Amino acid sequence: DASVTSVSNSVSNIEEASSQLNSLFFPIVASIGIIVALQIAILARRR
Repeated sequence: DASVTSVSNSVSNIEEASSQLNSLFFPIVASIGIIVALQIAILARRR
């Protein structure tokens, strides 16, 4: 029983950490995508 509860606790901790990483990760990826899209648009206008 103790091993099962420790495993479930570690799984819940991993899920919380992954959700925190996602909440940090998605805005960063979105901003990078917007910057890349703007640079592509600027390069397309110059040509």
